[in-house]
Amino acid sequence: MLLIGLILAIFIPISIPMFNYKIYQGLYILGGTLLFMLLLFCGMRYIISENRLHFKVFWVISFGSVYITDIISVVRSYNMLSSPAASLKRLRINFRKSCKWPFLLISPVREQEFLKILKIHNPNIYIHVNNKRGGWRIWDWDIPFSPDDLQVTDDMQQTDQSEIDAQRSEQSAHPAMRWLRAIIATILMAVAALIYLTYKEPKVQFDSNTFKLKGIYGINIPFAEIAKVDTISWREMPAISIRTNGISLFKVHRGYFKTREGDKIRLNVNRGVKPVIRIVDHRGAVYYINRKDAAETRKIFKKLQKNQSKINN
Repeated sequence: MLLIGLILAIFIPISIPMFNYKIYQGLYILGGTLLFMLLLFCGMRYIISENRLHFKVFWVISFGSVYITDIISVVRSYNMLSSPAASLKRLRINFRKSCKWPFLLISPVREQEFLKILKIHNPNIYIHVNNKRGGWRIWDWDIPFSPDDLQVTDDMQQTDQSEIDAQRSEQSAHPAMRWLRAIIATILMAVAALIYLTYKEPKVQFDSNTFKLKGIYGINIPFAEIAKVDTISWREMPAISIRTNGISLFKVHRGYFKTREGDKIRLNVNRGVKPVIRIVDHRGAVYYINRKDAAETRKIFKKLQKNQSKINN
C-alpha cells in the first residue's frame, strides 16, 4: 500500500501540467499506466462456487465464469497472451467446443491445491502440468509433483468447498517475482519522474552578469556573450529535423536539436505558446526560450534586454 501511495504521489503532480496544457492523450497514457500498475500489484482471484469457476480482477471486477464440468484439461503454459493472469507461468484451461472460450490462461498462487479442487468437482479433467525448471525462467520455483499428488482423499471430499479463493497470482507469491515487480515499478516511477521534470518549467534566475534557467537541460548564458536577443512568433521557429540530445514530450521541447537546414539550436520551449525569446551568443549559438504564461515570457525578455544593455554600455 505504501508503494501504491508513492506511485500516486508521483502521478498526480505529473498529470497537473498535462491537464493545464490540455494534453489529454498524455493523461490517457498515464491513466492506463496507473491502472496497469494497480492491477499488477493487486493480482487476480479465482473462485470456485456452485460448480463454477469465477475469474475476478482487482478483487471485484468480474472477468466471467465457466462451468467446471466444461473443462477438458489443464496444462502448463507460458503463453503471453492477454488473460486474467499476472504471472508468465500459467495454467491453460481447455474447454469443450460448446463454451464461449476455447481456453483461458490463469496463474493461481497454489497450483496443486487449485488442481485438487478442480478434480473434486470434475474427476474427468485431464491434468498435465509440467514443472520442469527452466534456467532462463526466474519464475520456475515450484517443487515438481507427480500425478499421485492430485489424489483426492475422503477428508477432502468432506471438506466444504463451496467457495475456494485461490487469492493472488504467482507473481505476488514468490520473492523473485516480488523483485521483478519492484524493478518494473522502479522503472515506471523513474519514467514518471522524468516526465514530471520535463513538464516542470525551469526556474529563471538573473545574476549580476549571467542569465540562468535552472532545471532539466538548463541554460547558463553570461550577458557579455549575448550578441542578440529578440522575440519571434511560434510560426517563425525553425523546422526541427532531429533531436540530438534532449527531450520532446507532446508540447514540451528541451535540450539540443538540429534544424532541417542543419543548424544546431537549444530549445527550452512550450510548443504553440507565443512569443518565443531568441538569444544568439557571440559564437553564433541560438537559444529559443518561452514559458507557458506569455506574460511571463515578455517579462523575462524585458529583463534580458535591460541586462544586456547594461553590459554593452
